[in-house]
Amino acid sequence: APTLEESQMEAGSLVEAVYSGSWYPGVVIGMEGDDAIIEFLGYKNIETCSPASVRDLSLAPTLEESQMEAGSLVEAVYSGSWYPGVVIGMEGDDAIIEFLGYKNIETCSPASVRDLSLAPTLEESQIEAGMLLEGYFPGDSTWYPDVTVESKSENGFIVNFPGASREELPLHYLRLKSNDREYQRQSEVEEAVEEKKSASEHSDNAVNLIMETEEQKLKAKKQLKSIKKKESQKEADAAHNGKQASWQSFVKKSSGKRVKGAIARKPIAGSSMFTTSNEGKVGVTGSGQGTTDFEQRKRFKMAK
Repeated sequence: APTLEESQMEAGSLVEAVYSGSWYPGVVIGMEGDDAIIEFLGYKNIETCSPASVRDLSLAPTLEESQMEAGSLVEAVYSGSWYPGVVIGMEGDDAIIEFLGYKNIETCSPASVRDLSLAPTLEESQIEAGMLLEGYFPGDSTWYPDVTVESKSENGFIVNFPGASREELPLHYLRLKSNDREYQRQSEVEEAVEEKKSASEHSDNAVNLIMETEEQKLKAKKQLKSIKKKESQKEADAAHNGKQASWQSFVKKSSGKRVKGAIARKPIAGSSMFTTSNEGKVGVTGSGQGTTDFEQRKRFKMAK
């Protein structure tokens, strides 16, 4: 982490400072010229450090006092390093911490207690006795392979590090080995692909079902329309035929009746009531009759 400016090294600031060639957490309790007076957490020793040997805390932020409840899993400073522990009580503003594995109990100020810096990547149900995992050892901040799970504990798991070192670690300090993590990632990718594919197939089936349903509805609608049209045509034809039959019946009945006052005359077959003989046809060629004679018109003269 970058070093701090002088203006940032205020009393009460949580920092890291160099002590015996290594970085350790501490708190600024004052200034001496340009240098900061640091009280190292856990050791309680006080050193004067130059600005170049002081930096912002590179790890997770500390907890608020209200977050340090009994039973909370935390990390606290012990012998200059952060170790996992559980809050078992409070003493004023300080937290009483029982460190996992070691079982020693220390009273720690709020500045020397923080939330677990690592996020869990496994669930408790995934871990069984005898499994080989990678374990985080807070003493040197290193992940070690081939850590064997021995049993479940109240606040985590009892594990054996290579070299027969037995420790109690919280769930956050355990993870799958690199090959297993790669396999898990691949499995998760494949599972995600399958879920997406399945969702796509379900979506396509739903669309097809909707389309089939719509086609069936349209087909039924057309059939119903055709049936109604045929029924309407039948009714129209029946009404037309009824009117035609009624008119024919009327004509038939009225043709044989004699109208009172009319002269009955047997009609001449093949003749018309307007037929006249060719005799006497004026102006008809071959009739022997001339044209009608008219008096010659004279010019009218006005009397003087």
